[in-house]
Amino acid sequence: MSTPDKKQTVRKKSPGDAFRQFRNNFSPTFGTHRPKIIVPPEHRSNFKNLYFEIAWYAVLNGTILSFLSIFATRSGANTQQIGFIGAAPAIANLIFSIPASVYMQKLPTARVVFLSAVAQRIFYLGLAILPFFISSTPLIWVLIVGTFLLSIPGTGLAVGMNALIAETVPVEWRAHVVSRRNMLLSLFTILSLALSGQILTRLTFPINYQIVFFIGFVGAMLSCLHLFLIRPHTGVQANHQKLQLEEIKVKSPSAHVRLEIHKKMHQASQPQRPSFKALKGKYALVLLILFMFWFALYLAIPLFPIYQVNVLHLTDQTISLGSSFSSLVTLLGTTQIGALSRRFSNQKLTAIGISLATIYPVFLPLCQTPTLFILVSAVGGIGWGAINTCLVNYLLEQIPNTDLAGHLAWYNIALNAAILAGSIFGPLIAGHIGLTAAIVIFGFGRLLAGLALLRWG
Repeated sequence: MSTPDKKQTVRKKSPGDAFRQFRNNFSPTFGTHRPKIIVPPEHRSNFKNLYFEIAWYAVLNGTILSFLSIFATRSGANTQQIGFIGAAPAIANLIFSIPASVYMQKLPTARVVFLSAVAQRIFYLGLAILPFFISSTPLIWVLIVGTFLLSIPGTGLAVGMNALIAETVPVEWRAHVVSRRNMLLSLFTILSLALSGQILTRLTFPINYQIVFFIGFVGAMLSCLHLFLIRPHTGVQANHQKLQLEEIKVKSPSAHVRLEIHKKMHQASQPQRPSFKALKGKYALVLLILFMFWFALYLAIPLFPIYQVNVLHLTDQTISLGSSFSSLVTLLGTTQIGALSRRFSNQKLTAIGISLATIYPVFLPLCQTPTLFILVSAVGGIGWGAINTCLVNYLLEQIPNTDLAGHLAWYNIALNAAILAGSIFGPLIAGHIGLTAAIVIFGFGRLLAGLALLRWG
């Protein structure tokens, strides 16, 4: 019998084969070879509520938290007032984080988290109602004061959520739950941004923002409902004292970026005040470089809404599309960091990510058309995949396990000090040198921080 020609035995690849190969290479979790994961019955309800909680929080994130500064800008806020809105959560965190941590050790974690969430998020209802009764100028100051007030229980929520994750999810399931929560957060944030853009475009101001903010309020309340339904197990509570690292979720109106940065970091369960011993050696230099990055970042953040609305004259739909594509690129980049981390250190990946974060502010002044703005926003999200994944891992590599809480307390202080200083001084500097020059210069400040981390980190 003759042997068939080799070319005749090779089946031509179809488009479906190519897609399946790309899908499996892109993310192994989609592969059909992965064994089915069976969650123990006693944890299914809690896991489900944790998933629903973050999905509904993503609705809040894609509505109120993403468009509060744009709303304030369209209401007549200047750069200094936008800076005050950004600085308010940092002030609350610096004042109340340590007292809240110490006080909440005496109370049931689940109850603290639920009450803190309700106390914070009930303020969001005012955003949908107040424009009916208050004119633009008083409304802006109400937003500033309200942001500070809701950040007080928000500090307790951030601290309490750490312990709730530890008490609810066993160690062996924590990576599984956290990864899915992160994916749900990204996915539903993107969908909420797209929906918000459509509403803001089709309706007139301010009713369009009131509807978007009411949707965000509903999402926030449903997130609270699922927090209420979570019931930590006694066995998990006994083990959570040993927890060193995990997820932290910062929920504040001006901290969308910080939310993504802190997802995988958990402070020690027994909070400590900052120890000056932590500032000896290389860790102090690392903190200084990271302070430079956050400071450069938040110098520009209050300027972006003013520049997008008053200089580039972008519509709300364009702004929402830019945010959506940026979030999507960041999510896709995050899925590839695992493979890169096997070749490069967390230090190098973090430094490269911080350097790439320069793209958005430097090229923003060139965005004279909506297409260019969306493109720059998307490309600007590339670096954040590395920052979100590697920055915290790199930071934790510099911290001894014997004093995790003390070192992280200094990081928290440096982070919030940078946010506070940047939010205040950014608008002041822009008032003297102009918006365009300030945004570009602050953008290069990110590049300098990335190069410093690459050289001395």
